[in-house]
Amino acid sequence: MDRFWVCHWLFRNWRPDTQREGQPVRLAGSNIFRKRGVSAGDSVYIVSLGAGQLYLGGRMVVERFVSRPEALLLWNDDDLYDDAVKWVVGPEQSGTLLQLHRRLSPALTKQLRYLTKMGPREPFFVSETELSSQATRGLPELTPEPAALLDRVIDVTDRLPRTGQLLTVTEQMLRAHHGHLPDGNETESALLPFDPQVIDDARTRNLALIVQRRGQTAFREALLRAHDSTCCFSGCTVEQVLEAVHIVPYQGQTTSHVRNGLLLRTDLHTRFDLGLLTVDTATMTIAVDSALQGSIYAELDGRGIRLPRNPGDQSAPRFLEYHREQSNRYNGRW
Repeated sequence: MDRFWVCHWLFRNWRPDTQREGQPVRLAGSNIFRKRGVSAGDSVYIVSLGAGQLYLGGRMVVERFVSRPEALLLWNDDDLYDDAVKWVVGPEQSGTLLQLHRRLSPALTKQLRYLTKMGPREPFFVSETELSSQATRGLPELTPEPAALLDRVIDVTDRLPRTGQLLTVTEQMLRAHHGHLPDGNETESALLPFDPQVIDDARTRNLALIVQRRGQTAFREALLRAHDSTCCFSGCTVEQVLEAVHIVPYQGQTTSHVRNGLLLRTDLHTRFDLGLLTVDTATMTIAVDSALQGSIYAELDGRGIRLPRNPGDQSAPRFLEYHREQSNRYNGRW
């Protein structure tokens, strides 16, 4: 069973001149990873504390453990935390983008729960709005529900323009930007028939809506089986970072069908939802938006997508065409 951990970074180093802001989170250091029971497949959330407020840098999934000298070679940077002997490493380009200007409101922070011997406990506050300086120390373990909340925060804020200004995330912001969230009870939805000829008009929906869909167990499991647990775009086989993607945005049970789905690595899922990655159905290749030129994603342009062996499980071209058309409209290319 995957677990969820909070890894504290010193706030004095929480600066763009010392951290690679905007790059995928891939490394985190601590001397107690093994002692706490961290293992491959676990999620690690990078946080810091400033003036008693919680800053959320991003999320990575543990692939392996390395020593500090190995981390230095891997990261090609001598400026790593000196006291950390052990480092966890995630799959290349699979972590979310490091964000140093994202702060959670106290009300949102109070929804977090740590696993303790006495049961789930919220982080310790020294006042109504200020966390204890030790609140994120010791590699605390999150329960699944607050981990999903942090995922929502990351998903919503990562699609907002980066201004370099401090962004305080509130419950109201999540509701305003996140829209409807499936409740996780639709366990049979991936098995229901879906008529490729019937697509509800989703133009009123925000195509940049990014929804944490892992709660839809049957849909994700159906896509994992159909795609042999392999990302359609990158070929990544680390199952913990693969997500179920709706091509036509989620509009109820009938849209959770494998022919309206793709299996994508977390970061690629976000860019697909933003319309920055689409599929050219004439060649079944990836089309990369000009906004990503010069980035690590540019190399995907023109690459063929991986298709399931069973034709009945392959994404319907009409849905992919619809996604590309709506992406073009949304991004102002039409």
